[in-house]
Amino acid sequence: MKRLMVIACIAGMIALNLAAASGPDINKLHYPELNPIHIPPIHKAELNNGLRLRVVRTDKLPLVDIRILVNGGSVLDPADKVGLASMTAGLMRIGGTEKWTGDELDLYLDRLGINMDAQAAGDYFSVTLSCLHKDLDAAVAALAQMVRSPRFAEDKIEEMSTRLSSSIARRNDEPNGIASREFERVIYGKDSPFAAVLEYAHLAAIEKADLAACHKRFFAPGNMLAGVSGPVDIAEVKAVFQRHFGDWSHQADLPDYPAVKPNPSQARVFFVEKPELNQSTIQIGHLGTLRDLEREPAQKVFNAIFSQGMSSRLFSRVRTKMGLTYGVGGGIETEERHPGKTAFFTFTKSESTIKAIRAILEEIEKIRVEEVTADELSEAKNYFINSFVFQFSTPARILNNELSRESYGLPEGYLQRTMDAIKNVTAADVLAVARDFVHPDRFRILIVGNEAGLDGKLSELGQVEKIDITIPPPPMEETIPAATPESLAKGAALVKKAFDTVYKGYRDLKSLRTVADMKMSMPQGTFDVNLETITRFPDKRYTAMTIMGMKMETVINRDKGIVRRMGQSQPLPREQVEAGQFGSMHHMASHMDAYRFQILEPATVDGTTYDVVYVTPADGKDKWRKFYFNRDNGRMEIQEQLSQVPGNAGVAREINSDFRVVSGIPFAFKSISKVKDKTVAEVTVKSVEVNGPVDDSLFKLE
Repeated sequence: MKRLMVIACIAGMIALNLAAASGPDINKLHYPELNPIHIPPIHKAELNNGLRLRVVRTDKLPLVDIRILVNGGSVLDPADKVGLASMTAGLMRIGGTEKWTGDELDLYLDRLGINMDAQAAGDYFSVTLSCLHKDLDAAVAALAQMVRSPRFAEDKIEEMSTRLSSSIARRNDEPNGIASREFERVIYGKDSPFAAVLEYAHLAAIEKADLAACHKRFFAPGNMLAGVSGPVDIAEVKAVFQRHFGDWSHQADLPDYPAVKPNPSQARVFFVEKPELNQSTIQIGHLGTLRDLEREPAQKVFNAIFSQGMSSRLFSRVRTKMGLTYGVGGGIETEERHPGKTAFFTFTKSESTIKAIRAILEEIEKIRVEEVTADELSEAKNYFINSFVFQFSTPARILNNELSRESYGLPEGYLQRTMDAIKNVTAADVLAVARDFVHPDRFRILIVGNEAGLDGKLSELGQVEKIDITIPPPPMEETIPAATPESLAKGAALVKKAFDTVYKGYRDLKSLRTVADMKMSMPQGTFDVNLETITRFPDKRYTAMTIMGMKMETVINRDKGIVRRMGQSQPLPREQVEAGQFGSMHHMASHMDAYRFQILEPATVDGTTYDVVYVTPADGKDKWRKFYFNRDNGRMEIQEQLSQVPGNAGVAREINSDFRVVSGIPFAFKSISKVKDKTVAEVTVKSVEVNGPVDDSLFKLE
């Protein structure tokens, strides 16, 4: 049998060799010229109020797609109200109109199968609509309602704020997101509108009047360019838009476009510490230029040869030859209204970080001193020529290209002119672009990773600046008076008394196991959660959370932690590790000197009087808790802190009840957490076990 298998393999190899020998030489194949691209005409019209219409007719499907571009966008947000444009656009869609509430509008659109949306980008708003041709008039009527007279209902403002708050809370979860965000700040400066970062304080500052003013400033017919594709002609489109937009005479009030002020830092290397990571995410680059139409064809060819695609020089060196990454790329990025970036990216193991950076820098130096090969040049140009047809793959894409071209003031036939120019790019042109637009002496290097695991010192690459990505907490809903020696002494005495009497059992606590059921409310709905928490004091904790049959485990062992779910493990950010310890009863009982306890004015809640203590770290870090101690029994029955429930940012008040004494310690078997008077979590404890046996294998970090 083995002989037969060997003979069969040999016979197969011989057959393949004969086929290769007798077949044509693929390098000598000649391909015919590509068929010409037939671009359907773009018909133009304009309403008397200045609203511009562009129409591409296609009869393949009875569907109409509409896209409206509005000059404006997030770079024009006030510095203290970052996120205003995004909130305005989002609420135009979900917040209702003068005619309909948000829910009524949803029902109307669903009944007719109409998709409608509004979003804010950097320097424009985009409004989109898709409908059946037979419903075009009804769809544009709804579109006009949304664009002209949004309601900005208070409940929907709260919903949108909650969505954006959730995105703030999650923004440090992914290294790629951190690197992209912080690199913008490295290039443009942390105070630049081109690198603005949404914070809780911005959301708190945005009011209904701000949203209405933002809409009024930008949404006006003379500031809108509308594209329509489908089985329609320009006369029909103009008639339906005239019917629903023609009597609108509002004028936009556009502010000046902001100028770019480069980051003044003298550092070359910027580092974000994420000690739980075993790989680094890297960005390398500098401030670029505005779009240069004459140089753009050579820039595109440079990018294709050097840093874009699996045959690029960076990929061949860093991925194929060195095996340091699965992805590397970037290039010369220009913008129409502000300077773009020349930037390159990769990710690699911690222990090959410096090596990968040096390899990229070496390749950059090479391409700035030697011309690219004829094969590289030919392959790059053929890529653009052969893929050019995809710019016109659908009428909607043709129209979007036209809207973008016209919005940014590019010349007619821009795409075709660029493609014709690419055919004439020479190796000398690519070398000139490399020298004129890539400047290694200006490079800023951003790394997100674990400094202790790097294969060298950051200072080997240049002057270093550490970046703090701590998320500032939401602003306090009350003003905390300045602490005085007297208020701190009284607060410390009150807490010490609680641990000397009611909670003295915490000083003898070695382990704690609790099992509980929880109802947790998030924007997606209310979920039943089963919880089991096992703690071995002082610094080991295991938590199993089961939602809808899916189990997620969190393990903390001293200063490190992991999350396990669906067979995958990932490190737990250090801030989440530390958050579980700060303000815990056991930690306070054992480390009172690590805290400042400030007595506040007493509070009466539901007829019960409480002594209120404001707790902060002694080292001055931006953390806090508020504890309400019942004057009659000394129990801590209410506490306040920042909400930990996803999608519910703000101050959470946890009200504890059904106290039962276990091993001399009063535990609350019921608690309700509320954010802005809305219940976000209800916990019912099923069992508490103090100082029982604990399996130490639970705390292994894999």
